[in-house]
Amino acid sequence: LRPPAALPPARLPRCTDDAEYRDAGSGGFAWQCSDWVGFDCRLGGYGIETAEGIGLLVYSCPESCRDVEPHCLPPSLAPLVPLLSPCPLPQNPPPLSPPMPPLRPPAALPPARLPRCTDDAEYRDAGSGGFAWQCSDWVGFDCRLGGYGIETAEGIGLLVYSCPESCRDVEPHCLPPSLAPLVPLLSPCPLPQNPPPLSPPMPPLRPPAAL
Repeated sequence: LRPPAALPPARLPRCTDDAEYRDAGSGGFAWQCSDWVGFDCRLGGYGIETAEGIGLLVYSCPESCRDVEPHCLPPSLAPLVPLLSPCPLPQNPPPLSPPMPPLRPPAALPPARLPRCTDDAEYRDAGSGGFAWQCSDWVGFDCRLGGYGIETAEGIGLLVYSCPESCRDVEPHCLPPSLAPLVPLLSPCPLPQNPPPLSPPMPPLRPPAAL
């Protein structure tokens, strides 16, 4: 039997055809997406017979292939596409002394986080007022200007990020069901681990007494 064609791992399904796609298959002719307009692609053919070749065709030509559906993010989520690229390999370790932080960082969502679709049930923020506000306390209220003890840029940013359903001036951002399995790909890339020491530690001057 022929295994089903699968998308390459950790790739967002395409919304448009890939203009760079070329695949000669076993027939020697360099097929482009435009050559498949109106044809079914998932069973291959015309020299494209392997599972890898069919998978690349299905992934690269969602507009041209008759049996493939393009998957397009809504405009509000289009800026998140770069977050779905594979995590880069760690570069050379940073210098031991970190650079000086800016005097006042701008308020922003936590880096590399997908905007929420629902309220965070774990959200609590006492702000400067001492009361542990939850998302449900903000139902029907505007959140982007803060208030009620939540006055700092960091506190307001966390409130806006955590409570998109409750805050009146925040819009929830929900992926369509077909793209929901891609949410784990938006988790932040792991930070590089501590670099290994430049030289191994010196052995103790006197070995411990053995039993």
